[in-house]
Amino acid sequence: MQVLTSAFCRELFTSLGFAYDDIRHCDLDALQGYIAIECARSHRAGMTPHFMAPRRKSDSLCCKMKPEGGLEKAYIKIDCLDQWNGREAISFNSDGFIGFCGWADTQNSQPFLNAFRRWLTEYMLERSR
Repeated sequence: MQVLTSAFCRELFTSLGFAYDDIRHCDLDALQGYIAIECARSHRAGMTPHFMAPRRKSDSLCCKMKPEGGLEKAYIKIDCLDQWNGREAISFNSDGFIGFCGWADTQNSQPFLNAFRRWLTEYMLERSR
């Protein structure tokens, strides 16, 4: 399996022609679904700890949409069973920078990077057609 990097995923977002203006709230819901699937798949294969969507309202999806439409910023968080809560999974910062689990090493970042890649290539590309 290909080892993905944050730089590759940021470049993929741009090279496919996407911008924050293309992202709606429902698209972030889809991204959260891809994150859940990839984290479960990785944990089941014994590659990463048990990462899961936060169960607390304070760590739920936080996003701000532009009045004219499109995303201004968003922060998707993740928990690790019995270890910690509310760490960054993927962030869309207001300056245009997309962040990917800066706390994680190469192996633990793979579910999030794979989720983002799949979201772009399977969901966002199809949605834009």
